[in-house]
Amino acid sequence: MRTFIAFKPPKEVRRRIGEMQSHWRSAGLGVRWVKPDNIHLTLKFLGDTDPSLGSTVRTAMQTAVSGQRPLELATGGLGGFPSLKRPRVIWQAVTGDIERLRTIQTRLAAGLVPCGFKPEGRPFRAHLTIGRIRKPQRWGAREAAMVTQHGDMPAQPFTADTLIWYRSQLHPQGAVYSELARVPLDGS
Repeated sequence: MRTFIAFKPPKEVRRRIGEMQSHWRSAGLGVRWVKPDNIHLTLKFLGDTDPSLGSTVRTAMQTAVSGQRPLELATGGLGGFPSLKRPRVIWQAVTGDIERLRTIQTRLAAGLVPCGFKPEGRPFRAHLTIGRIRKPQRWGAREAAMVTQHGDMPAQPFTADTLIWYRSQLHPQGAVYSELARVPLDGS
């Protein structure tokens, strides 16, 4: 099964991102927008995962958040991978308790190494993926300007208090996520 571990922002944050997406959708930018309900802050993409690793993955999650209280985060500016001028992915930055978020992400990645999941080869960048470019070669200055023009949204604070292990099933109409495990950040 295809899985990942993430925080899910509250409904209000996802709703506001959906409003931004609706402005862009009408502009015909050639972007496959992430459904607002599927927007999440990924800490570790696991990919194909053997279901027998369930208890080990849950233990790694519990160890990663041990002693951590909920994170106070906020939405930030827009960006793209590799850049907003030539993106394959459009994202909204996450700000706030980033050092504590990095600590959790680092602990999680280290705890998953014994399961065969290698650490990411690039530094962690806290973001919410909001769209994927269908044809990057057709993306130009007009498209980048339209995204930045309608993406100037005030920062929206939110609390990340539960780490979630998701299963992702790909369908023609988009990904469907189901929760496999939840681990609260309760400071214990």
